Amino acid sequence: MEGVLGFLVLLVGAVVFFAIKANSSSDSPKRPRRHRSARTTERWQRGHVGTPGERIHLTVTYVDRKRFENNGRPGYRYRFRDNEGHCLVWFTSLAKLDEAGKSIPPGSSVKIKATVASHKNYHGVHETVVERVRVEPSGQATDNAVASTD
Repeated sequence: MEGVLGFLVLLVGAVVFFAIKANSSSDSPKRPRRHRSARTTERWQRGHVGTPGERIHLTVTYVDRKRFENNGRPGYRYRFRDNEGHCLVWFTSLAKLDEAGKSIPPGSSVKIKATVASHKNYHGVHETVVERVRVEPSGQATDNAVASTD
């Protein structure tokens, strides 16, 4: 009888311990969860541009740049909007559009030549991921290309 009573006390103690542990972890400070509309104020057209592997030539609007770390090295994500409102995304390791003397401000119209790498959906936004991008301001000749990657 004492063995069964000892086992029950041990079992109740374990249940109480884990219940307290579970409640204390929910009290830890966390960042407030933002609503999706607060995360993206841009409205993008559904659908993708081109097919993977296709070389495209478009006049687009430069939307923004985001810097991030990738294995301790800086990386950059550039977003563009085409005339129909589709989202084009370019990932690169260099701040190509922000080099000295070649800065292109967001909201500028630029011509790009790019290869469609893939199509994906990120937080409900249809994105066309591009690579091997060459960018030039709309009013400049092709010789003065701002960016090139491989």
